[in-house]
Amino acid sequence: MEGRQQRRHSTSKWCRWFVGGGDDESGLLGWTIHVYTDAAGGTAGALDATDTLVDTKQTNANGAYTSIALAPGTYYVCETGQSNWLETFPKSATADSTSCSNVTGEAARGWIVVVTSGGDQTLKDFGNTPQSHITVSFVSDATLSGGGPATRASSITCKDSGTTSLADGDASANGYTSPKVTLNQSKLTCEITFVDP
Repeated sequence: MEGRQQRRHSTSKWCRWFVGGGDDESGLLGWTIHVYTDAAGGTAGALDATDTLVDTKQTNANGAYTSIALAPGTYYVCETGQSNWLETFPKSATADSTSCSNVTGEAARGWIVVVTSGGDQTLKDFGNTPQSHITVSFVSDATLSGGGPATRASSITCKDSGTTSLADGDASANGYTSPKVTLNQSKLTCEITFVDP
């Protein structure tokens, strides 16, 4: 579920990152990556609104993009969050990660990258996982002679693999809609209690 982000160094100072997601770690096409330089006047060593955007790229089909001609200095690399995707890496405890949430539209976490003359950089990752929701319905196949269903659900409850009950977003007794779930919640168990009307 983590996308690969790779940085290379050459005399022309180019950087290459990867963004991936899903359970096969495939690259994600069309994600926006922003590179900021640490500007004077703001909070040193942390991304804030005073830092200067120096590059914007879209990832290709492999989840990669290249940023060319970065001068030596400190940079912040952030991905723009996308609807119904959850950034899973880097985490706040990950070395060299930084908060990107101080800039509107950026995902929660990104990277501090220090470019030095003639130096190589370590590999970095961005990881994302798609969010989904589960819908469960109870449908009576039989009808009463006077009309209406022959049976109905009195309750539908669902729990994740950690046995935590998930809230129901459906107001009817015959339906259940889960909150957003991610691939790390790969199993939901639902219990339906049904009765005669």
